[in-house]
Amino acid sequence: MEEIGESSALVLTDNKVGLGTKVVIRCKTRELKGVVESCTRDEGLGYFIEIGLDSECHWSQRWFAPQHLWSYSKLSA
Repeated sequence: MEEIGESSALVLTDNKVGLGTKVVIRCKTRELKGVVESCTRDEGLGYFIEIGLDSECHWSQRWFAPQHLWSYSKLSA
């Protein structure tokens, strides 16, 4: 998993996945269900798959945060 948000995820894989394919991402004891919205090939890395998560499967950092997750906050001027 490269990116995760409340309603979408970006996954890097070795295989091409067709648009509209239903997918399930298993995160510890939870599942995120969604549909492939785009699949882009990177010559050196593989395929970046953008997944739109189903409305009942919103991700929350409270129940799962990837080890490499970083967050930022906007600095006020």
